[in-house]
Amino acid sequence: MCAGLGRLDFVKMDIEGHEIFAWRGAKDLFARFKPRIATEFHPLAMRENAAIDCRDYVDLMFTYSRQIQVIVSPDKLVACSNYEEVMTQWEQGDKRHGGNGSSHLDLYLAPAG
Repeated sequence: MCAGLGRLDFVKMDIEGHEIFAWRGAKDLFARFKPRIATEFHPLAMRENAAIDCRDYVDLMFTYSRQIQVIVSPDKLVACSNYEEVMTQWEQGDKRHGGNGSSHLDLYLAPAG
């Protein structure tokens, strides 16, 4: 469907835990155009809706970008350089929102290189 695109600058993915599947389907587009990406990170939805381990998605994102930025607020981004840092941010965010394990993070990635 997107084979004829001449340009792709930005992608937003928020599909309730199924982001990894969209990413895998778009990998050639991402490699070709190297867009900036905003994506939801929702460990519970990934586990329950897509039967995947959230670490698989984080690992995939780190193959695209050296750094994952957590969008904490409109004026605050927190840079993460590994899975543990992303999970720490998720745990802190989940605690801020009630601490029941059902929260998500909004992430921003710029392509490496």
